[in-house]
Amino acid sequence: MRVSGKRYAQAVFEIACKANQLTEWLDGLKRIANITQNADLVSVLEEPGIAFDLKKQIIDELLEEIKTPLALNLVYLLVAKNRIEIIPSIKIEYSKLLDVYNGIERAVVITAVPIDDGEKDKLLRGIGVLISHKVVGNFAIDPDIIGGVIVRIGDKLIDGSIKNKLSGLKKSLVGDGN
Repeated sequence: MRVSGKRYAQAVFEIACKANQLTEWLDGLKRIANITQNADLVSVLEEPGIAFDLKKQIIDELLEEIKTPLALNLVYLLVAKNRIEIIPSIKIEYSKLLDVYNGIERAVVITAVPIDDGEKDKLLRGIGVLISHKVVGNFAIDPDIIGGVIVRIGDKLIDGSIKNKLSGLKKSLVGDGN
């Protein structure tokens, strides 16, 4: 059974809170996750025939700018346990915990046409008022929705698209078949 990044992220988050280093840990986890994008490097770090001291030296050179020594210890631990592949998951889960801590909700916002930054800000503020949290949005365009907006926050979906309204109108005009 492989361990998910969620447990590690929770532990890291608690350490970061106690040390008042929430942002430093996020920066460190981002840098660590970036090096795991290199498949050749991951292959070397997972190779059982390579001594841990050499792996540690490689990690130290690649991550010399990390400000939190405990973040390096996390990498060493994961390399020693052959679990380096969960580092991106740890970063994602940590980011989620940090968002909750800061009262931030992440939303995916889909519009039919591009909207300018002022409209984006106004839309996100309006959504924030509805859910009583600050909202950060990732915007996408889908011309198939015809107009309006679709917002997904976690497992909640707000479909204010013209396509959805037309579909609802069609159902009401056709009836339920009785």
